[in-house]
Amino acid sequence: MVRDGDAALRDTDFRHGLKHPNAGNVPQDFDNEEFDSADDVLPCYSYQPNGIADMNLNPLLVQNIRTHDYFKGLAEIKNFAAVIDEIYTRCSSLNFWMGGSRRSVSQGMQDRGVSGAGVPATPVVLLYKLHTLRLTRRQIKEMLNHTDSPYIRALGVLYLRHVCDPKELWGWLQPYVTDEEELSEFGDGTMTTLGKFVCRTLLETEHLERDVRLPRIPVPILRDITAKLVERGLVKAPEGAQSDRRGESSSSASNSHYRRDGGQRDDASKRRAVDGGSAPKPEKRKCDYCKRFSCIC
Repeated sequence: MVRDGDAALRDTDFRHGLKHPNAGNVPQDFDNEEFDSADDVLPCYSYQPNGIADMNLNPLLVQNIRTHDYFKGLAEIKNFAAVIDEIYTRCSSLNFWMGGSRRSVSQGMQDRGVSGAGVPATPVVLLYKLHTLRLTRRQIKEMLNHTDSPYIRALGVLYLRHVCDPKELWGWLQPYVTDEEELSEFGDGTMTTLGKFVCRTLLETEHLERDVRLPRIPVPILRDITAKLVERGLVKAPEGAQSDRRGESSSSASNSHYRRDGGQRDDASKRRAVDGGSAPKPEKRKCDYCKRFSCIC
């Protein structure tokens, strides 16, 4: 049974969350930065409603990040360099959810009001922390070229994938599609290269977990990126590409055949009109017995 004190506490937390949605995590103070300015901040491209505020992440994931104790503690960190140190110290994977924290089926009345989505993993909490800082282009480049940890670089890739205008994505990430530095995406010892991670992040619609959706890149831009990766031999050509072309040619042939048939039918109707139309129908005759056109005998 819920006590009145618990209800009041939750109500207070709710009102506080409305006033301070990011739990005290605020943009960096550029007045104290020697090399960065607000004019160089990379604006967040909105892929979805409220995408700028949510970094185009799943709204439920963002909600769980904002209420996470670790994220609240990150409010004490006010500058970019300190967050990079935190990534170096705490990140050894790129998961968005902590393993074993997801629940797909409600367990009963005790779950009411409790999110069953799971607990956000450290990498995504730090990724969202970077978003609250409002990174400059120089800081993003520093992450992509960092030499201390591949996870700093990978979070830079994910930051761009969620924030950058899709028209500019290839220009940002093209230099890294063949990068050979190794990392473990799941933190289980299975290694891949940063270049392969970049390619997958550009092309796929899901992150490591199947239910974590990446922002949807417009189809023309995605086709252009795919073609450039195919040209470099980094990915295979989509299986549907040749069939699409064959389908277009067969469709064109079918349409031309239809036009030819239609033309022949039109010509035949014209010839009948010139020749005086079709043959006259036989004259109706009355029945010899009932003397009616429609015989009822």
